[in-house]
Amino acid sequence: FAGVPLSSLKRFLEFSVAEAEANGDDGDGEESDVLPFDVSGHPAAKSSAARAMIERMGEDVRKSALAAKAKRLSPSPSLKCLSAAHIKQLHKIINREQIMQGVGKPSERLKPACELLKAAVEELDELLSSLRLMKKEDGLVMESQLTALDAKVNS
Repeated sequence: FAGVPLSSLKRFLEFSVAEAEANGDDGDGEESDVLPFDVSGHPAAKSSAARAMIERMGEDVRKSALAAKAKRLSPSPSLKCLSAAHIKQLHKIINREQIMQGVGKPSERLKPACELLKAAVEELDELLSSLRLMKKEDGLVMESQLTALDAKVNS
């Protein structure tokens, strides 16, 4: 469980690597691991304190690039009942409804969106029930473990 804490909820979740646009980067997939400037030739950069500061900034940029790459390549969970495809489908339905206002019955045109949202709400209700049950079970485990630990420590 500790290595994959959401595995018990896999029925509700899907894991995927986020798209570049979702991360807000420029889409090239690479973070720079070098300082975007070079002041090492400046006379004020010759002191040991200045060199140490420049080295520290370079190390910070390298660490930041590694962290960004790891985050970009790490799968993140999303709800199966409201995937990106579902959101796109809802967006298309809503856009179509705005275009077709006044044509036919809105209730019929919006029926697919309502069905999709109803299914999502039902799935979210099940997820909430599962999370509440997990919380209760985890509490019971922790209580029993604390009792056992207390007995060992005080014996």
